[in-house]
Amino acid sequence: MKRLFTAILLFLLVSTTAYAGLSQFVGNWRNVDRKTRGLTRLNISLRGQSAFVQAFGKAHPKENDLGKKMAHAFAPNAGANMQQKAIALTVRWDHGFGKRLVTIRLAGRSLSVIEYMRFTDRSGRTNYTNKYRFV
Repeated sequence: MKRLFTAILLFLLVSTTAYAGLSQFVGNWRNVDRKTRGLTRLNISLRGQSAFVQAFGKAHPKENDLGKKMAHAFAPNAGANMQQKAIALTVRWDHGFGKRLVTIRLAGRSLSVIEYMRFTDRSGRTNYTNKYRFV
């Protein structure tokens, strides 16, 4: 009975997964929280089969351009066509003082973004994570 329940649950999870495709990530996205102290904008583009993410973060008096980096796309399985069924992107930045990993998933007409920041400069700052929604 437990195996049957697990099989049904797995089937429902897989069958309700929305396949976005790489092109649906493309665009100029803004954080819905205008008062964020973290990521403010993401510009996602394609060049051939590769996705690129340019991120901007909160700074004063204007945004800080974190740079444009190639992203790694992920599909639901090893045999999937990435152009048609990509479901997530990850991208990394090395700032010298720390390393930032950002995961991006399509959530309807918005992006669900999770940022992981790990400090490597021995400053004593605590590593942190933030979750954002972009439209």
